[in-house]
Amino acid sequence: MPIQVLLKKLALLSNPECLMRHIVQVVAKIINIYLEVTILINFVMK
Repeated sequence: MPIQVLLKKLALLSNPECLMRHIVQVVAKIINIYLEVTILINFVMK
């Protein structure tokens, strides 16, 4: 892992607002993937 990425993560951790935004983005991504997979499974099962 590059030092810059590590520093960015530390900056996120030290800034609660940034951290919250980051968590929201990650959760949104996970939900998106979950929905796509669910739709795909439903489509295949038909």
